Order: sequence, then structure tokens, then C-alpha cells
Amino acid sequence: MDTGGRERRGHPRRTISCSVIVGDEACRVRDLSRSGVAFTSVGAMAEMSQVRLSMDLPGSNRHVEGLGTVVRCEPDVDGGWGIAVFFTELDEEDREAIDLIVHAD
Repeated sequence: MDTGGRERRGHPRRTISCSVIVGDEACRVRDLSRSGVAFTSVGAMAEMSQVRLSMDLPGSNRHVEGLGTVVRCEPDVDGGWGIAVFFTELDEEDREAIDLIVHAD
């Protein structure tokens, strides 16, 4: 579907650099929003699979854990995989903490 160059995401995202544990693998976050996270992984993940995520939010004392669905898995230029996950189970307080990071100056 052609969106005319408009952003299709429902929530703003922010480029950040921190770790996220996905299942048993430590991955590197690329960007984050209240609705999901994009990260790099050494291995591919099946699209539409459910994953458990855990991360310490940068610049805060907050640790978040939840479930998400892999919505994209593409080869990365560095030889790994670019993965995007949509949060399916995440506490509203954790989403609000993510919003604070996304909207920080």
C-alpha cells in the first residue's frame, strides 16, 4: 500500500543504544516506541513468532519485561538480522516510561 511517504507507525520512536534480552539472547536495540522495539540479532527469528523481552531502560532505573510478536526479520548490513517486535503484553506503566524516553529532549 502506498502511504505517500507518510509515517505509518502509530507512535513516535527514538533511536537508542542499549541491550534487550530476547528469549536467551542479548541483542542491541536500534529504536524504541511505546508499541515496539527494533534491534539487531545474530540469528534470524520467525516472523509472527512470540518472544519474551527484558531490558533496562536507558537513563532510568526502570526494568521492563513483556511479550511481543516478531513483525519483521531482515538481513542486516553487518551480517546479523534486523528484527522488529510489536509489544503484545507490556504494563501501561512501562509504556509510559518508554514514552518519557521517546519524548525526552
